[in-house]
Amino acid sequence: MKTFDKKAFLDKTFEDSLDSIIFTDEKGYIVETNKAYVALTGYKKDEIIGKHTSEFSPMKEGTYECTTGELVRIDKTFSEQLRTTMKRYVEKGKLQNVMGYQLRKDHKIVPVEDSMFFLLGNDGERIGGVAVIRDITVRKKSEEALLESEEKYRGVVDNVGIGIALISPNMEILSLNHQMQQWFPEADVSKKPTCYKTFNNPPREGVCSYCPTFKTLKDGQVHESITDTPQGDTTIHYRIISSPLKDKEGNITSAIEIVEDITAQKAAQEKLQESEEKYHNLIEHANDAIISLNKEGMIVGINKNAEEMFGYSREEILGKPSYVLVLQEDREGQKQKVLEKFASAGTDMDVQHKIREGKGLKKDGTELDIEFSYYFINIQGELIATAIIRDISERKEAEQKLIAYQKNLKSLTSKITLTEEQERRRFAEFLHDEIGQQLFATHLQLELLKGSLPSAKDTKILDNAINNIKNVMTNSRSLTFELSSPILHELGFEKALEWLAEQAYEKYDIRVTFKDDNQEKPLDDDVKIFLYQAVRELLTNVAKHAQTNNASLSVKKDNSNIRICVKDNGVGFNDSNKHPFDAEIKGFGLFRISERVEQFGGQFEIESQPNHGTQITLLVPLSSSV
Repeated sequence: MKTFDKKAFLDKTFEDSLDSIIFTDEKGYIVETNKAYVALTGYKKDEIIGKHTSEFSPMKEGTYECTTGELVRIDKTFSEQLRTTMKRYVEKGKLQNVMGYQLRKDHKIVPVEDSMFFLLGNDGERIGGVAVIRDITVRKKSEEALLESEEKYRGVVDNVGIGIALISPNMEILSLNHQMQQWFPEADVSKKPTCYKTFNNPPREGVCSYCPTFKTLKDGQVHESITDTPQGDTTIHYRIISSPLKDKEGNITSAIEIVEDITAQKAAQEKLQESEEKYHNLIEHANDAIISLNKEGMIVGINKNAEEMFGYSREEILGKPSYVLVLQEDREGQKQKVLEKFASAGTDMDVQHKIREGKGLKKDGTELDIEFSYYFINIQGELIATAIIRDISERKEAEQKLIAYQKNLKSLTSKITLTEEQERRRFAEFLHDEIGQQLFATHLQLELLKGSLPSAKDTKILDNAINNIKNVMTNSRSLTFELSSPILHELGFEKALEWLAEQAYEKYDIRVTFKDDNQEKPLDDDVKIFLYQAVRELLTNVAKHAQTNNASLSVKKDNSNIRICVKDNGVGFNDSNKHPFDAEIKGFGLFRISERVEQFGGQFEIESQPNHGTQITLLVPLSSSV
């Protein structure tokens, strides 16, 4: 268990205090300060230490720019007040909340509030002092703003868009603002009882019995009412709110009457009501099911489509827990999810509006696949969650069919690959065993015939034929390897890749460094054939496009995958407007390689920069049968 380091705590508190703190010796010279004082004065710490506190006060007479934005005149009076304050400090040993100014390095002054006290030694002698200095720039600005606000208050009251009247306890008008006088020109400040007739033309009988001001002056409570005043062909609606004013003893001295023209508001409310009716109809006839829950997880709202989707009538489902609409085994989890959703509402907004999938349960026990999202809304202080639900059973069934189709397609592709390779291999064997042997036999016969020819002319003709046969034999062997590499089938995948690296030098004059981790990497036949062809294509691309004579080919086991990397130091590319798959490449092409890698559940990556080469990585799962 860690022990509490009191000194470290105090040092940290001192250094990180929002208030400026300085320590002085008994003569007032600063011996230590914190970051806040450094920031307040604008000096570096080593510029402060050792100086007297008076050097950070505006002792010189003149006009200074203050951080409040105003100009402050410092004269002899300020200096005298400062000396008096310091004298009191010396006499009493401490002072609190002393107003003053600190002088910054840029010669601006900062309004501050100081609290100071002396530090005493063990013998009671003063050994130094502490000053806690608070920057009150913001407070000073607020005080100035408050003064301006008070000056503007009367203008605001007179020009505000609501009527304000001050009514005496015997219902006489004491004051009216400009708006009140405009609305009710017959009302005037007088000693005549106004009652409520001031705001009604013609006045109603017995109006004082429900006049809000009359009630307020009677019981000392806030009262409100709505009244209508005809004006020509229209009616103006007013809201009257009356509040009591009381003295220190709680006696009612008058009432403030606030009158607001709510004609436009009432019209807006009527339009809002019409809009709410339209909104209700929109929800009721929406194509998706819409269900609302309270924080206890009870269903408090449901539309017509939800009734049809789940097979419950509105009367049956309202008030029921929401978990009746999910599978039996999911009900406990549903209860917890509802609580979590409400707990996180308003703080973790990411939980809302996301589309999720799940299982629903109809009244008759039929399961259905659903897709839903939800949002929260505060209705009259109650948090309500509303879920929008869509039946995706048909879509799910179609997706399953598509997955099965893709699986069959993948299987068919693999079979086609193997069949193609078998045909290539059969044809390659035919070239090697039949045509190659016959060509070799013909070559021997021609060599024998050459020795029996008497004419040099005939020998030359025969030499041309022998050379032609040699070229055909060479091309036949190359075609055999192109069609189906015997090395791949007889010596293994890694040896076949090493042979491709060697062939790149013979065919394209490109030195390809081959590296194998020598770990066993079991591959299905179709994957092995594909990767061999893909690497051959990638090396061909290096020869055609990279403009380099050096490349590398590496193969290694990466957990349950095989990782093949073809890298060159050529020209590279960085054309964001042109995908590298757009290049016209014969054979597999990068696009087909990428597609096949994805079919095998792997990854295809390209990394390239101009003049820094290109690296292509194939990551494919190893055989799962081993």
